[in-house]
Amino acid sequence: MKSFESELPARYGEADRGTDALSLLTEEHDGVRQLFVDHAALVQSHADADRKRTVVALLCRKLAVHTRLEEEIFYPAARDALDDPAITQHGLAEHERMKELVEELWNTRAADRRHDVLVDALRSAAEKHFDAEEAELFPRTLDSSMNLHEVAGHLRARREQFLAGREGEAAVPVQPELLASADLG
Repeated sequence: MKSFESELPARYGEADRGTDALSLLTEEHDGVRQLFVDHAALVQSHADADRKRTVVALLCRKLAVHTRLEEEIFYPAARDALDDPAITQHGLAEHERMKELVEELWNTRAADRRHDVLVDALRSAAEKHFDAEEAELFPRTLDSSMNLHEVAGHLRARREQFLAGREGEAAVPVQPELLASADLG
């Protein structure tokens, strides 16, 4: 029987099946969406705090790494390929809002009523962001000169650096064994 933690990478988009930047980023979006679904199910079923903490820790980690990847690699490549310096301004503002919510989550105990409200606010902000990227930015880059396979290679390499703790660590625990010990309340 597989443990909950052993299923996490494939379940939440860390299997890295994306062959180009848009596939890779969409896979990450889908993984975050699944985490929100799983968190809602845990809240609904009054699951134990450890499972809820694990899902929230992974959610925060994935969003922290994902936003850094977009900000450092994908957004600059999109601005260059589309010759539009403003194309990612809205996405950057959405990232800032999500980072604020993640920070609030880290400072709120899971037993606090505000905790689930913050997760829901983060879900709403992330969904809005993902939907806008997938409907507007991604199609524009698809029709541009951007080498989506090359950008995917850079995204994968940088993600591995974050996960290994090299060259700037992600803002949240990144190793599966640390997720269970994350003190989220």
